[in-house]
Amino acid sequence: MSVDNIQFTVKLRMLDLPGQQLLAGKELEYSAADLVKHILAGAHVRVVDGLLSGETGTVVKLDTATNVAFVFTDLAPREIEVRLSDLEESSEVAQGLNELGGFKLYDLVRMKDT
Repeated sequence: MSVDNIQFTVKLRMLDLPGQQLLAGKELEYSAADLVKHILAGAHVRVVDGLLSGETGTVVKLDTATNVAFVFTDLAPREIEVRLSDLEESSEVAQGLNELGGFKLYDLVRMKDT
């Protein structure tokens, strides 16, 4: 694979793989604007850019016309809409807020009488 940063093209030399004999050894050239990340529904992903950066979840639906994935988040039961270019596959799970005002998650506390 080679990338031309001036013309924004990507060249691929195809390997000799089973079932791909017609393409073996050929060089294919694509405009970088024509390439899109390939993520399947059901994949666990992490948002790496944009307003929702850091969120993790499972892809539940893809809109290939607009290159958008719908992701069911790990921390809150909600569905978010994210561009494919802002995602990467990941086994990582986002961490929520575990401490607030000097108290940690699962600390036993007593409520003041008012």
